[in-house]
Amino acid sequence: MWPWEHAAVGYLVYSIVVHVLRGRSPTGREAMAVALASQFPDVVDKPLSWELGIVSTGYGAAHSVLFAVPLSIGAVYVAHVYDRGHLGAAFAIGYLCHLPGDLLLGYLNQGRVPIENVLWPARIADPVGETPEGGFITTFQEYLSGYVGEILAGTPETATLIGFVTLTGCFVVWLLDGAPGVREVFGALTSH
Repeated sequence: MWPWEHAAVGYLVYSIVVHVLRGRSPTGREAMAVALASQFPDVVDKPLSWELGIVSTGYGAAHSVLFAVPLSIGAVYVAHVYDRGHLGAAFAIGYLCHLPGDLLLGYLNQGRVPIENVLWPARIADPVGETPEGGFITTFQEYLSGYVGEILAGTPETATLIGFVTLTGCFVVWLLDGAPGVREVFGALTSH
């Protein structure tokens, strides 16, 4: 999944949880925590693979349920200790939504759920894929140009269509929630 798709999935799930359990929309800080946490696995594992060659593919420790679950529990606990439990929950949901998103993408692209991608270091098999040779920026640009090419050619694959629908749905929900995060971002930008 693309970064914006991971953020959309995380936000949608968090918004539903907060509406159901708290009867309110996410706050700006919660929305930002979800967005940042939804990127965490890729921010850690992709450079380790694409740039440094430490991980054989872009699926290492940060994509592993063996790492993600304890880290998420820890984040919730620490946030609770500092009376910021809602931010810990936002982090945990954003982070933990990343993993099934990648599994869904794997299923759509490979016709099977690549469970080995979320089991580092206890993999049954190596993750499908290979370490790109062009480095992080070049690899990202290659993937992005393929994605944009699909869209411009009018031949998007199922994964791209699902991503577009998810992103559009998230945008609508985010607007209905009052566009949380906008005020905080503009406030930070204008305070300097």
